[in-house]
Amino acid sequence: MEEKIKELVEIKQRSLAEENQKTLEVLKDR
Repeated sequence: MEEKIKELVEIKQRSLAEENQKTLEVLKDR
């Protein structure tokens, strides 16, 4: 059970990091 939660957290953090990266790139383009 714990491993599953860790996996979900990692996936969430990864998607969040990707979103932040996209936002940073958009801001730089301005």
